[in-house]
Amino acid sequence: MTEKVNKNEMTSQDKAKLVAEFADDMKAVDIETLDIRAKTSIADYFIICTGTSDVHIRAICERVAEKLRDVGIRPLRQSDRS
Repeated sequence: MTEKVNKNEMTSQDKAKLVAEFADDMKAVDIETLDIRAKTSIADYFIICTGTSDVHIRAICERVAEKLRDVGIRPLRQSDRS
């Protein structure tokens, strides 16, 4: 799915799958995609995963954000937490 992505044609489900794929590429553990469309209007999906250490978790977050930027998807908000 990472080849020739057109962000304008992507559904929120496509984006959720892409995030899960990027997390999996970074060896994230226990990746779960939660459909929360019926629960809230702030998001359609939550992708939750774990890592093996704080460093690993930060690397997963950074890589997912980097890969999304590469396909033209920017976050609406981004925390500067370290």
